Amino acid sequence: MIMSADRQLTAVPRLLKPSEQLIIVVLLVLGTIAVDTTLPASDVMRRELGCASDCIQAGFSSFFIGFALGQLGFGPLSDVIGRRSALLIGLVTFVLASMLLASAQSSAYLPHLRLLQAIGAASGPVLGRALIRDYVPASRLTNSLSLVITFAGFAPMIAVPIGGIVADAWGWRAVFYMQAVIGTALFAGVALIFPVRHLNDSGFLNGLPHIPGLLRGLLLEPWIYIVSFVWSANLIFVVNSKSLFRNFGELSPTGYSLYYSAVVAGIPCGAYLVRFISGALSSQALVFVIGIAAAVSTLAMTLAMQLGVVSIFLGSAIIFTICVGATLPLTVGLVFVRHTTFVGTRSAVLGAFQYTFGALAIFGVNSLHIQTQSIGYVAFLLCLLSTAVSGGALMLHDLHTSQNSPE
Repeated sequence: MIMSADRQLTAVPRLLKPSEQLIIVVLLVLGTIAVDTTLPASDVMRRELGCASDCIQAGFSSFFIGFALGQLGFGPLSDVIGRRSALLIGLVTFVLASMLLASAQSSAYLPHLRLLQAIGAASGPVLGRALIRDYVPASRLTNSLSLVITFAGFAPMIAVPIGGIVADAWGWRAVFYMQAVIGTALFAGVALIFPVRHLNDSGFLNGLPHIPGLLRGLLLEPWIYIVSFVWSANLIFVVNSKSLFRNFGELSPTGYSLYYSAVVAGIPCGAYLVRFISGALSSQALVFVIGIAAAVSTLAMTLAMQLGVVSIFLGSAIIFTICVGATLPLTVGLVFVRHTTFVGTRSAVLGAFQYTFGALAIFGVNSLHIQTQSIGYVAFLLCLLSTAVSGGALMLHDLHTSQNSPE
């Protein structure tokens, strides 16, 4: 068993302090900050670096691939060296990559630097989720995730307008400098407020033989696929949001920010609603119902865009993001609720699936040159897949419950 002087066994379940909650919320949205603050400046950035629109899309695809790979690295690493040490390594990587992006003189290295930035940013959500599971009792996990994701859901609403204001005032490079400052502040917060390492209480080396079985179990976990499908649909919407909104006329950066902020306001609303509706149905049944609502709303959004009806498009988009916000705490809670060991690795696999599926979906949309008006159909199919998988998981859960219930 690995031992050290500052060894801390799995954290005793307790309520998180406000300062800890704040840091975890920002950690969870570090990837969102890195992506969304750059959205308003993407056109200016493309013109100044002298590249086609494809290079910006390639940067986004590289980011999501790096985000998936980074989570696969930092999750298991945190089970070895502790959450705090892994976080500090990730945040240093994020800050350095952000500084390099701010000083870039051409687009040649843009995808590579975005990949590096994403690997560092990935330490935030994967270890933020792990810290929640370390501290919060299983009985309160979904509610705690709901509350944290509610606050985290405000990040896209704030990040896009702030990114637009900073880019308009000081240029696109200032956006990456701002990201570096945020990463530095997080580094200081983690170092000061989480001073003790959190390690798996069984010892990582002792548990190595169990890793293959753990991964096989996670690959058979239906809730991982559900959150991945829904999140992929959301990422397609985020990356193509400028093109989608242009169907209703040319928008200024401020106008785009307002549209975007109004739509993504559904994410914190959905996450918060889970706290009140989770008692009405089981989490498994709720995920199925929400999947149907997400599929219907993406279809309505696509048809409204083709007909040019902006009010129905915005209403359907808000309903869709409400579904995204509600799905996240439910599915993450279902993945984590039964497990107390190798939480970093479990969190890593969950996050890697989310963003690998998202990167593949974005790559597929770009490679197949799918028209903007048809992007919603891709999101619709992803939500249908989510509904099908959740429905199958629900039936298996009910069958298992009935077989094991006493006569």
